[in-house]
Amino acid sequence: MPTIAGSVGANAQNRKTDVETVQSLLNQVPPSEGGPVVPLAIDGLCYGKTLAAIGRFQKDGCGFQWPDQRIEPNRRTWNELSRYADTFPTGLRMVRCYPESGHAHVPFAFGASVTLAVATPAAASSAVAPPVGTTLATPASLVAEAKLYTPLAIAWVTATRARLRAVLSNLSRFKSYSKAEIELARPFAVHFKIDIVTQIESLARSRLEKVDRIYSRVLLVLGNPPYVGNPKESSKALAPMGGYDYPNAKIIIGAGFVKPGTSASMKAAVLVHEGAHFADSRCGHVATERPDPSGGPMTDDIGKAMNPTKKNYAQMDFDLAIQNAYSFAQCAAHCALGFDSRSY
Repeated sequence: MPTIAGSVGANAQNRKTDVETVQSLLNQVPPSEGGPVVPLAIDGLCYGKTLAAIGRFQKDGCGFQWPDQRIEPNRRTWNELSRYADTFPTGLRMVRCYPESGHAHVPFAFGASVTLAVATPAAASSAVAPPVGTTLATPASLVAEAKLYTPLAIAWVTATRARLRAVLSNLSRFKSYSKAEIELARPFAVHFKIDIVTQIESLARSRLEKVDRIYSRVLLVLGNPPYVGNPKESSKALAPMGGYDYPNAKIIIGAGFVKPGTSASMKAAVLVHEGAHFADSRCGHVATERPDPSGGPMTDDIGKAMNPTKKNYAQMDFDLAIQNAYSFAQCAAHCALGFDSRSY
């Protein structure tokens, strides 16, 4: 992980190497999450554009009401910004989801760097006999099946955002929350570790708004789904992390998506899960929700990098949960179905 030796920004020490580190990291933040609209020059000079970029990130990325345009080592702004450090090789990172050999915490190998060509229709156009236990699938039939269940996934995310906004409207400093208000917020406490009872109002609000921003992008993904079918792929789906920002990127629907016995809810969960990967370049795999109640840490390469201390689903903190596509799928199911589906 990158480090800075001293402060960067307004009235700061502004060592050249520290400023370059901050400029580089800010350029990795998507504009929708507080990154600069126009990438910064990596010149080690902390003047107007860099100061404005720091302030923008503090406001939109950290939720600060009064940005001070200053970054201190090991303080809130730095801790949030350093999460954007690319700990993986450059290029689109394809994530295999729900493999047929078991639940999602089964290890798998993936390319260090996957080119956009991997995710184009041409790369997935040749149909072969699907794995045993799946229905005969073609690229077109897999896409059709995914599109059939996309409205359900959209309904789940829409219900989640409505509930989230209701929770936000109830937040107030020094408030004693009713049982009904606590229950309304429960899905976000379970799946994103945002507890309105124990966390100060400003922190809970900032975290809920971050979750909402990603769900809003998931809706954009699902509204014009970039699906391509690949019967050669035995898992239910693959998605490139942050694919939304690449015009040719696709979500690959695998033969496992049409495996007999896969329920409508499971298919909706898969599509929300893939949407989270596609919407946010930092949303990978941290911990799987199963087995109930605590789940387990992911053991694929991305899971190991994101979750080196091997925390399970129950042990994750907010910073891990917001990087976990399983959290987005399970929270959406919880909000839409009205109960925590992990125990069913």
